[in-house]
Amino acid sequence: PLLLAVSLFAATPVIAKTLAYPGPDNASFMIDHPGSWEVVPGEEVGDYVTLNGPTGVVLQLRTIPGTDTAMEEAITASAEYLDETFQNVKLDEPKQIDEKGLTALLVTGAGVDNEDQDVGFAMYYIALNDGNIAEIWYAVIKGDKEGHAAAVKILNSFRSAQ
Repeated sequence: PLLLAVSLFAATPVIAKTLAYPGPDNASFMIDHPGSWEVVPGEEVGDYVTLNGPTGVVLQLRTIPGTDTAMEEAITASAEYLDETFQNVKLDEPKQIDEKGLTALLVTGAGVDNEDQDVGFAMYYIALNDGNIAEIWYAVIKGDKEGHAAAVKILNSFRSAQ
């Protein structure tokens, strides 16, 4: 997981399509993603938008209201989801990072999916200037270098709309 964390913001983004969350007219943040990725929108603001990569890598993003405890609550909720969905989940302690001038927490970890494949996780919680928190995370099968590299490029393209 540490190698995963170190490499997350090291690659140069590839611009294909821009996704503005929650939408282009009221974006809190934007990311660029390959046009070959399937985008599954949420039904309302606060729902996850899911990006499915062709190799099986999955990236989800949304915003949550920025309160004093929002990041910790989101980490707890994500950990509970991972424990329900994967086996042998191990998460590292959250690390505070600077994401393009914004305060953020990064949590990395690993688990095993229902097909007994090792999976790596990276979860970001970024305090945005509009008072929201961007929650962006992805899961990638161990050894999926192409999927990991694509997810890293998407994360590198992150930018606040404010």
